Amino acid sequence: MPAKNDAELHAFVMNDLEKIADEIGKYLVTQVQQTIDEEVYEVYLPKVYDRLYMSGGFIGSWINYAGRNGENEVVANVFSNPYLMEFNPKEYQHGSEYGGDRRFEMAEDIRYGKGYDWGFDMERDFWTPIEDFVEDGTEIDNTLEIGFKKRNIKFIRM
Repeated sequence: MPAKNDAELHAFVMNDLEKIADEIGKYLVTQVQQTIDEEVYEVYLPKVYDRLYMSGGFIGSWINYAGRNGENEVVANVFSNPYLMEFNPKEYQHGSEYGGDRRFEMAEDIRYGKGYDWGFDMERDFWTPIEDFVEDGTEIDNTLEIGFKKRNIKFIRM
């Protein structure tokens, strides 16, 4: 349906861009979860606690929020939502009776190997590979191009 005026065209374009940003954010969440699996979970099997994985675990806490950041800007925010992690202190899941609730520091504690009640201090940097992945941009550009083409918007690589 053709736009009747500039405001309507702007609304159409921004809605499409918001959907594309959401698709890129979801793709990045998948990449973060894959990297967490490789860099955090595959490194060792815990003896003190059971991992909850996608059902209340750290890996399942990663989400995407795409939206408008001003009139002409669309963003995708990818982050760990601590409220999606279960806090079971007696089971040492995301904290303990001794150290309290660690869900809000979990990403940093894992990345830098700190904050564990029983002295575990192994760094498991899952974030640097994500930064490298985003900086490279190839896969994000491909996802962006697919999003544009799905909406019949011409995409030109510069």
